[in-house]
Amino acid sequence: MTGSLGKRALWAVTAFALICVFGVTVASAAAPLKKGLKVFVIPKNLGNSYFTTSDSAKSGGAIAALQALGETGTETSGTAATPASQIPAIQAAITKGANILLVSATDAAALCPTLNSAMQKGITVVTYDSDAPACRNLYINQATPQGIGASEVDLLAKEIGSSGQIAIVSATASAPNQNAWIGFMKTELKKYPKIQLVKIVYGNDDPTTATQVTEGSSSSTRT
Repeated sequence: MTGSLGKRALWAVTAFALICVFGVTVASAAAPLKKGLKVFVIPKNLGNSYFTTSDSAKSGGAIAALQALGETGTETSGTAATPASQIPAIQAAITKGANILLVSATDAAALCPTLNSAMQKGITVVTYDSDAPACRNLYINQATPQGIGASEVDLLAKEIGSSGQIAIVSATASAPNQNAWIGFMKTELKKYPKIQLVKIVYGNDDPTTATQVTEGSSSSTRT
């Protein structure tokens, strides 16, 4: 449910998030910078090409933005896009003396005890891509959920002539951003009475699983 345009937008907003946190303003290039901060970039999971692109120095992502500010940062997370995998990485960053956590939330609620604990220690929590509204200081989003959901459906409708059966292959069932997009997709589908949503499945941010559930969904739309 993401593409190259979404990746480019995510690079930009991730960099903007870091600029906001470090105290730079567009209006005043002379604004004082906070220096020597320990920044941990914590995507939903490591090994995910979407986050590798958005976070890495080579692609101009979060680490590159830190370098432009004269700072360094560490990308860390679990290997699975689940709270159980992500939370230990957040806890480890806190233990290592993090000043800033830049997090793409795997779950809007499950991360809150850990993130709230971080904020109570004076750590700035910024969410990007996927929000946890109750437990962060700032959220930077690359696009509106309504815009993504509506455009997904409108583009699909154009491809299939506004008629047919469709399935949605999403990331994880608990992903706040993906669920918001799906909600707006369902709303937009009301404009197309001849399109039937037959199934929503989850690839859990794993290529093999995503391929399997996509093949299963394809079979369902043909029966």
